[in-house]
Amino acid sequence: MPEKYRIGKWHPVAILTIVGSIAALFVSRPDGTDFGNLLQVSDPTIKEIGNNSQHFPPAFSYAWYYNVVAFIFMTTMHAESFYRFGSFPYVTFTVQSWILLTIRHGFIAIQPFLSRTHWVHFVSELLRGPVLISSLCVSIVWNFALLPIIYFKFIKIKEQRRKFLKWNTSFHLVQWHILNVFYAFLNSLSAPRKLIYADLWCMYTFVLYYATFYFTVLDRIGIHLYPIFTPRTIYSIFPYMTLIGLIFSIYSACNSFIFSQS
Repeated sequence: MPEKYRIGKWHPVAILTIVGSIAALFVSRPDGTDFGNLLQVSDPTIKEIGNNSQHFPPAFSYAWYYNVVAFIFMTTMHAESFYRFGSFPYVTFTVQSWILLTIRHGFIAIQPFLSRTHWVHFVSELLRGPVLISSLCVSIVWNFALLPIIYFKFIKIKEQRRKFLKWNTSFHLVQWHILNVFYAFLNSLSAPRKLIYADLWCMYTFVLYYATFYFTVLDRIGIHLYPIFTPRTIYSIFPYMTLIGLIFSIYSACNSFIFSQS
């Protein structure tokens, strides 16, 4: 990655875009009704969303067994990955999205055995949007943006390109960048419902959290995982706006084509 994208002052346009995004997220935060629609799973007096009043599968159903097995698999993979690679993968957006995916599978597995007022029901619904949308974002951004850019722009030596492609098709990368979408959809379809505005807002909040971590911690110590999002060029506004638009497009597509009858 060229030095001008790693070291130096941030471009004013990037600063304005980031600050503006924070302000917009705060101003557009959901009201009590929006979050109440998520709380309805634990409070039967709150109006249902669509036709669903229970947003987790019954215990010992096929959907429940899937979430149990997937949670065990993902937890095992976390332990194995940490043993092999240490903590470094956990600073990436990819693996932090995978962590949310793991947690929600675990929540689905235990929800049938909890009281209707247990906090896990609400948190599980808070995670629904970020888990589903972030999994799709990870797969799309990595496979169709970052991977080609890294391969063609930043890797010039043929042997290094070969090793990069081999690494990208390794077991862990395939799980994190391709099969994560499959797992996220199965998890959400275990008890489907249409996404609502609060789901979209939670996803933007997750992205803003990671952006804050990336720019204030990783960038400061010289870890530049996502070169197209560097804040040191005026052109950074394009990937920022593209990501915001991609998230909204995924949200809309999920409701239009997948959960339209939920």
